[in-house]
Amino acid sequence: MSAPEGQERRADKKSNVLEHLHNPTHLRFILTMVVVGIGYATVYLPLNSSITAATKKLADSQKRLSLADDVDRLRKQFQLVERRLPKQADADEWVQYVLAAIRRSPLKLDSFSPGVTKALGPYQMVYVSIKLSGSLTDLDQFLHWLESNERLFRVENVSITPKSRDDGDDLNMEIAILGVMG
Repeated sequence: MSAPEGQERRADKKSNVLEHLHNPTHLRFILTMVVVGIGYATVYLPLNSSITAATKKLADSQKRLSLADDVDRLRKQFQLVERRLPKQADADEWVQYVLAAIRRSPLKLDSFSPGVTKALGPYQMVYVSIKLSGSLTDLDQFLHWLESNERLFRVENVSITPKSRDDGDDLNMEIAILGVMG
């Protein structure tokens, strides 16, 4: 290929490009691409690190806000039960509290076996297994007392069975309860 042929090809390419630039659609497309390229290089690239940092800061702030909402919700829930948690209770005092309630009722205490104290978060739980006998009304009143007294109890297991036929209408109740100590 000679030098004049190379110059002709370049001139043909130049005229071809100039021809495309005379077409308004092609000219708009090329100018749009040039403006977008300049905008990307002068605006987005310098601000990209700032955008990334702001996005990370926003995500961290949203996590903190969510945590603050959770803490607030838990505080409100705790206020509902705070009065039911004795400040200075131990396992013996808790057992005596339950025994006092049984003594006040007409129920007969067949067995009472406190279990080990377990940790549940910042609180201690006392486990007690009780066997009682009495009328259905008396057993119901004891269950109602467990449900509505000033301390927090959770019934783990309850079983009510009829006594032998010669005892009349008395029933046996085996109940396992957990109590929360303050």
